[in-house]
Amino acid sequence: MLKNVYKLSDGHNIVSVICNQKTIEKIVRIMMGYVNLIEEDNINTVIMNICLYEDVYEVNDDLMTENIKLHCDKDGYVYKGEPIIINNISDNIVYKIKKNEVAVYGYAKDEYYIEIVRLIRMCFQLGLRFNGYRKLHISILSKNVTWGLVGDKGAGKTTMLLHMLNNGYYLTSNDKALISREGKCVGTCQRIGIQEYTMDKYNIQKNDAIIIGKKYYLWPIDLVNKYGTLIKKQVVLDAILVLNYQAGSDLQISEIHDVQYKKKLYDSFVCDFSDKSEMNEIGKIIIECNEWIMPNEEQDICDKLLTKRWIEVQGEFESLDIERLASYINS
Repeated sequence: MLKNVYKLSDGHNIVSVICNQKTIEKIVRIMMGYVNLIEEDNINTVIMNICLYEDVYEVNDDLMTENIKLHCDKDGYVYKGEPIIINNISDNIVYKIKKNEVAVYGYAKDEYYIEIVRLIRMCFQLGLRFNGYRKLHISILSKNVTWGLVGDKGAGKTTMLLHMLNNGYYLTSNDKALISREGKCVGTCQRIGIQEYTMDKYNIQKNDAIIIGKKYYLWPIDLVNKYGTLIKKQVVLDAILVLNYQAGSDLQISEIHDVQYKKKLYDSFVCDFSDKSEMNEIGKIIIECNEWIMPNEEQDICDKLLTKRWIEVQGEFESLDIERLASYINS
């Protein structure tokens, strides 16, 4: 099958993808707003090549017998050799990693495209981290003001996100973003998980959603198209909303001034998350293979965030007048 080299950029870095036109069109449609298809290397040097082999339908375990097994659990196997191999059994997808190249083998189906999107997203994140950005657990939306949404599980981040999209806000990140010591935030293309009752409340069609467990998952481009808004992949944060959704309760809004309390919230809401997947292992191996030394800008980034305005919002968010709150922040 004839394959071509396409270049995807997030505005900071470039990833070369070896695939056919049908595959690249699917990837660009999913990541629309977060990537651009480009022809010239006019941004930064290429992070790596991602080689897609959608016509390989079966993985031969004999290829791995002479490698040294590093890891084995229900999700897959990691072997060290040349190249390093990660076998994700659940999706029947194999990654082969060597310097500046990640090759992916698997079925040409929806799960396969999702894995490719995750891999491209991770490559861009590595490029940003190498340039001093840090990954945060935060949702970011903007219009007149750029908000970061944080909170515990069930605190209403998705509900607030949908409420803000419904009010014409631009989406940067629904769950994870990267931030620099200067305060610039870059969003990533992450699927949005929504409970069924929330889907019904906001009249979101379920036809195009992928169901995993009790949630419906949609790509960011699907939601911004529904609300007629845009994806703004790079912004500067103005304020942070600390969310605590309480059904049936009156809305209460208070500004947080205590720096130590902000620091405590930062530690629990912004930093306290993990990505326990084979993609995390791939990222570590790519860093090792390319002998990258990732800078640690955490304290500078923490200090930058602590200078922002932090607003605590409790109660039912559907009654929140976002524009009034934005005007208050701007005053």
